[in-house]
Parts: sequence; structure tokens; C-alpha cells
Amino acid sequence: FVADYDYGLQVIDISDPSSPALLGNYDTPGQAQGVTVSGDYAFVADYDYGLQVIDITDPTSPHLDGTYDTPGKAYAVAIAG
Repeated sequence: FVADYDYGLQVIDISDPSSPALLGNYDTPGQAQGVTVSGDYAFVADYDYGLQVIDITDPTSPHLDGTYDTPGKAYAVAIAG
């Protein structure tokens, strides 16, 4: 999972490290700065657009589940618990 600035969340298959391949993507509205994955969700820090919660149950077709507009700019994301 890659936070790809202007292109949002990229899901890349690295099962063969010598030949990574794009599996799916979700273009977030802002600039994806950081990503953390937990279970079936990718949490993307999306700069001016805050937190984007993306369902990755099917990594070939990620889709938005929710958002939280942070008061400032979101650069990174961490999960606790």
C-alpha cells in the first residue's frame, strides 16, 4: 500500500518482488501523504482533506468508507490498539 501524493492510494502486489504489479487504486481528493493498514481498512492522511478511510476488502477495487476532515493538514497516520 502506497500513499502516492496526487494519485491517492495505490495497492501493489509484491508477491514477486522482482516484478511488482498494480492491483488496484483509489484516487483520494487531496494529496495522499501517508498510509497505515489495519485489517480490511487503509487509513490515508490526505493533506487538506484529513483522514480517508478506504475499504480494501477487495484490494483490486478499494472504495471509500468514511472521512474525517482534520482542522489542519494531515501528513501521517498511526493506529493504536
